[in-house]
Amino acid sequence: MTGAGTATELDAADAPTRDAARPPLTNRVPSMALIVIGGCAIVAAFSLLLPGTLSYDPTAWVVWGRQVGRLELDTVSGPSWKPLPVMVTTVFAPFGEAAPELWMWAARTAGLVAVVGVVRLGAILAGPVAGLLAGALLILTPDGEPRFVRTWAEGHDAPATAALAVWAIERHLAGRPRVAFGLVVALALLRPEAWPFALAYAAWLATATDVPTAVLALSLATIPVLWFGGDLWGAGDPFQGASAAQVIPLDLAERTTTALGNVGTMVIVPAWCAAGVAVALAVRRRDVVPLALAALAMMWCAVVSAMAIIFGYAALSRFLLPAAALVCVLAGFGLVQAVRLVSQPRLRIALVAGIVATSAPFIIVRASGLPAVWNEVQFHDDLGTDLVATIALIDFDPETSSCTTVAVEPLSQLQPATAWELDTAMRDVRFTPEPGAVLFLVSVDSDAEEQLIANPTIEFVAEVGTIAAYARSCAPQGQP
Repeated sequence: MTGAGTATELDAADAPTRDAARPPLTNRVPSMALIVIGGCAIVAAFSLLLPGTLSYDPTAWVVWGRQVGRLELDTVSGPSWKPLPVMVTTVFAPFGEAAPELWMWAARTAGLVAVVGVVRLGAILAGPVAGLLAGALLILTPDGEPRFVRTWAEGHDAPATAALAVWAIERHLAGRPRVAFGLVVALALLRPEAWPFALAYAAWLATATDVPTAVLALSLATIPVLWFGGDLWGAGDPFQGASAAQVIPLDLAERTTTALGNVGTMVIVPAWCAAGVAVALAVRRRDVVPLALAALAMMWCAVVSAMAIIFGYAALSRFLLPAAALVCVLAGFGLVQAVRLVSQPRLRIALVAGIVATSAPFIIVRASGLPAVWNEVQFHDDLGTDLVATIALIDFDPETSSCTTVAVEPLSQLQPATAWELDTAMRDVRFTPEPGAVLFLVSVDSDAEEQLIANPTIEFVAEVGTIAAYARSCAPQGQP
C-alpha cells in the first residue's frame, strides 16, 4: 500500500509539471510558417557572406536542373538521382549563373529550419530550456567531425531531411495531418528511407482522418514515378541511381559494423544517456509522444542500416540526421525532466553540476572538430573559386578548343563544377581520360598533379590558387 501510494503521489506531482511544460499547439500554420521560414531565409541570405561552395551532390543537382529546363537531362554520370533537389534547381535554372547561389541559400535556409524545428519539438515536450538543449546538441551531429556544420555550409540536402522530419512531426502534433503528410512525401522525394514511413502514415490517414484516399494514393504514386522516372529519362535505366548508390564493397560483417558504428556515433554519449532517461520517464508516465519519437528514430536507423547491410548502400552519417534530430529532442526532454524530479534546490544544483561535469568532455571532444570542419569548408570554397578563375584565365571553350576531352582529379566537387562552368554534361568531364587531346584540371600539390608533372607529354598551362591546368596534345583557346 505504501509503495503504491508513493507512486501515485509522484504521478500526481508530476502531472502539473508536464502540463505546464507543454505549451498548447496552434493550428495557425501559415503565420508560424512565415515567421520560421522567413526568419531563417533572412539569416541564410546573410550567411552567403561566409565561405562555402556547393559540394559534389548539390552541384550535380544544379547541373541537372539546368538540363531539365532544356529537356536534355543526362544522369549517366554523377551522384544518385534525387527528385526533390532537382525540382528545386529546375526552378532556379532560369536565373542562370545565380542558380548555385540560390540553391545554397535554399539549403542553408532548410538547415536553419531544422534547428528551429528541433528547438520547437523540445519546447513542446518540456519547455524552452529542453528545446535549446536539443538545438545545441543537433549542431554536434551526426558524427565526430561533426558534419552538420559542413553539410549546412556546403549546401547539402542532409539538414533538409532533418527539417522535413521534425516539422512533419510538429504539424502532426498540432493537428495538421495534411500538412504533415505533405512534408513526409517531400522527405520521401529526398531520401528513400522515408518511403515506408510515407506509406504507413498514408495508411493511418486513410483510416483515422477524412483525407481522401485518392489524394493519398496519388501522392504516394508520385514518389516512385519521380524517383525512377528521372533516371529512365536521363540514363535510359530507371535503376541507374540505385546502382550508383551501391558503393560499399565490404563484406557483410564489415558493412554491419560500419552501419551500426555510424548509428552509435550520430550523437554524443550524454545525449544517448539523456534520451534513455526520457524513454524511461515516458514509460513510467505512459507519455506517448516521447515513446513515439524514440520509435521513429530507431526505425529510421534500422532502415538506413538495413539498406547498407543487405543491399550495400552507404550508411553515411548524414543519412541518419532525421534520427539524430529526434534523439537530440529526447535528450533535451530527458535532461530537463530529470532535473525537475529533484525538488530540493541544493540537490538540483548538484545534479545540474554533475550533468555538466560528466558531459563536458564529450562536448569538448565533439566541438573540437568544428575548426577542422570549417577548414574543409574553406578549402572546398577555394577549390570552387579557383576552378572558375582558371577556366576563365585560359579562356577554355570545349566547342572551339583543340582539346577534345576534359579530365579532372576525382576530388570533391570538381567534376560537376567543371560541367556547370563549361555548360556540358557530367559524363563529358572524365576522371580517367581517354588517349588523345586532353585538358587536365587538378588541385595544386596533389598526387594527380605530381603524376602530370612527371609525364613528359603533358604541358603546364596555368595555375590559379588551388587549381592547376595541364594539357596533352592540345591548347585551350587563347593559349599558345
